[in-house]
Amino acid sequence: MRMSKCSLLIFLVLASGCSRTEYKSFGGVEKLPISLSRTVHFYLSPEFEKAPPKCVVVFQPYKTDNSDLSKSVEKSLIRHLSEKFSSVVGGKIRDHRAAYYSFDLKSSIDRLNFAKSIKCESFLEFQVIKPKHTYLLVWSEIKLGLEVRLFRQHDSVQLWRASHIVSRSDGGLSLSLFGFAVNAYEANVFSADAEIIESVSEDLVRRLMASLPSN
Repeated sequence: MRMSKCSLLIFLVLASGCSRTEYKSFGGVEKLPISLSRTVHFYLSPEFEKAPPKCVVVFQPYKTDNSDLSKSVEKSLIRHLSEKFSSVVGGKIRDHRAAYYSFDLKSSIDRLNFAKSIKCESFLEFQVIKPKHTYLLVWSEIKLGLEVRLFRQHDSVQLWRASHIVSRSDGGLSLSLFGFAVNAYEANVFSADAEIIESVSEDLVRRLMASLPSN
């Protein structure tokens, strides 16, 4: 059965209401589900608890359709990882060191060798998932997903993995003409705000990091 635009809008507004973030642990390293609810799915290896790494290298995705979005996510990851680990290497510092020693960070082998060369026991890879922007005149929503994976450097054992989707919206439904105008204005301002994606990225990374113990 097809859903009308009005019914779809009502559903989306109600579905985007406030709810509590839940954390669901998986017992293995199988593919984690990407939930539309406020659920962070994660896996934490016993190896992490036995010997938590002190240093981690953050690598950009092998392929990305939006480099600005990936850079925004990476900045948030580096900031939060710095609260968990003694040393975090990423961004321009990583790129400069890799270029100096002629490492190609698009190569999985060079990534391992690079982490080894700077004496980092682990490395983190991330992938932005299903970024989506919905604009329906009186309501607007930005949705962003992320999957992160932490590996031990010397044997590539997966130490931690987590996935989550965050959504942020503004606007709403109103039966009055004035309310309609206000909601349309709020939705338009929200949709045009260039800083929203950075804020959403920050929320997304913060929730994921809550599933990773501090050293």
